Amino acid sequence: MKKADHLLAEAIDIVAALYKDHIIKKPDNYSFAYPDLLYFMQTGGGDTDKLSHIDQILFQMYMKHRMRTYQGFFHVNPDYAYWYGWAMMTEDLGAIKEMDTTMRAIHKPGK
Repeated sequence: MKKADHLLAEAIDIVAALYKDHIIKKPDNYSFAYPDLLYFMQTGGGDTDKLSHIDQILFQMYMKHRMRTYQGFFHVNPDYAYWYGWAMMTEDLGAIKEMDTTMRAIHKPGK
């Protein structure tokens, strides 16, 4: 789980840097320009479809793939923890890194 959390932390740092550098815009209902992985718990509903694609990948990494990693280890099922959790988290992180590189390459400062 510690290794899975390190993957998640790396992904959060990448997305947070995109907010900081104004490459992706903070959703209007976010309190801060920082990934809000507990957004779904806010009252009044919320439209995760309005999140950027990279935010959606991060959200899935946290809510789906990290949870599967945890569930697999909790139930002593390393096969499930690896294939449906860890492997998917590494795929998510790879996609986030690739999108970060692309977004930074095409970003025009001041826009």
